Amino acid sequence: MFIVFIALAIIALATYILYLRVTREDRKLPRYARIVPKKQGDYYLILSYWSTDHSSRDMIIHNLDPEADEAKLVILKSKDGFIMQIYGKNGKMLYEKNQTTISELTNKFMELRRPPQSNRPPPDKPDESQPPESRTIEFK
Repeated sequence: MFIVFIALAIIALATYILYLRVTREDRKLPRYARIVPKKQGDYYLILSYWSTDHSSRDMIIHNLDPEADEAKLVILKSKDGFIMQIYGKNGKMLYEKNQTTISELTNKFMELRRPPQSNRPPPDKPDESQPPESRTIEFK
């Protein structure tokens, strides 16, 4: 009985150590880096928290669409505000803007993190031989 208890304790301890190793990386990230953005307000929160974080100097946002000309966005903090740099697929800087607002950064962040258009199914085309149906819109 005592041997079974020792074996269970060792298994529990090993599982806990493994859990700590796996979650250690997540605990190193600041709170704003753990937000999974789903709407514009989430992107704004991420940038607002990042802008007040004194331990971080820059933010790099990679484009989800591999076919896009803009590969990544780099946001740098300066004493005059934020500097937005956009890089192409070849690594060369395409565009740089000094004194960028959080709103502009949020819109660009959202644009880059939008899933590629090519993966979306094409919209259904209506049959042209029949007149289009009318839909009723009701506001309550």
